Amino acid sequence: IPVVSAKTGAVVTGQTYEADILLAAYNSKAQMKVFVNGNSIPVEAGVGKYKITPQSPGTNNMKVKIVVPKPGGGEESIDADAEFTAFAPSAAISADALAVFYVGLENPVSVSVGGIDPSQYMVRIVNEKDGPTNAKISGSKGKYTVNVPSRQDARVKIQVAVKLPDGRVKSMGEKVFKVNRVPDPRFRCGGVEFKGSVSLEALKYQQAATAVLDGFVYEGVKFKVTGYKFMAVGRRTNGPRFAKSSSASLEPIKGILGMLGSGDLMTFTDITAVGPDGTSRLLDNASAQVK
Repeated sequence: IPVVSAKTGAVVTGQTYEADILLAAYNSKAQMKVFVNGNSIPVEAGVGKYKITPQSPGTNNMKVKIVVPKPGGGEESIDADAEFTAFAPSAAISADALAVFYVGLENPVSVSVGGIDPSQYMVRIVNEKDGPTNAKISGSKGKYTVNVPSRQDARVKIQVAVKLPDGRVKSMGEKVFKVNRVPDPRFRCGGVEFKGSVSLEALKYQQAATAVLDGFVYEGVKFKVTGYKFMAVGRRTNGPRFAKSSSASLEPIKGILGMLGSGDLMTFTDITAVGPDGTSRLLDNASAQVK
């Protein structure tokens, strides 16, 4: 029978595929035994039948031993090494407009190269012009995290290479990402959204101002309010009343809230907050009418 004996069962473009091709004779009645990695496999008509279903991607090494009877009695053992590469079926689907890294966040990145063991991936991050960047990438085996401490570059690039079994390093491609800061959050009084008309009683129970990022691609991004100014005017305030705070505490406005009634107006201005990038943001003013 013709036999094709290859060093590996998978290659990528640019990698050399090597195989020994020969004509082999076999005895369908021979009482031979075949072992792979120490485990006996079935023999049918003088041919060992090996089957395996890999559960994870990567290179699988096989230690093969064939034991055949000798004509004069006894047995003879023949050893060989082989390998094959398993890779997970995958489809890379991305919207280029969403290829963004956000400053101050842990931005997850997945890399997959079909037919290559993930332990052989070589991933790095540079700026768009292939120069140095303050962005850092960490992780291994196809799962990575990109951290951008500040918006030094408008765009950065992830480059992927792999180390081939023959020792050569081959580039697999690159992808450009925009670098954006996290959008500004919306101001709230505790759990009360401050717009339109609000319940005075609900406001009185709130202890601290908050800044909430609604509908952002990453959940759980936190902002901390660091200060604000407050103004209210109503029928019982005898003109505008003012308060200010250098923290998120709503205690400075509690006394003014006690003077307000239905239809009176309130406004927060000069609202500052700090987000994951560590910089101070000036948020939009927030105004509301008492219900």
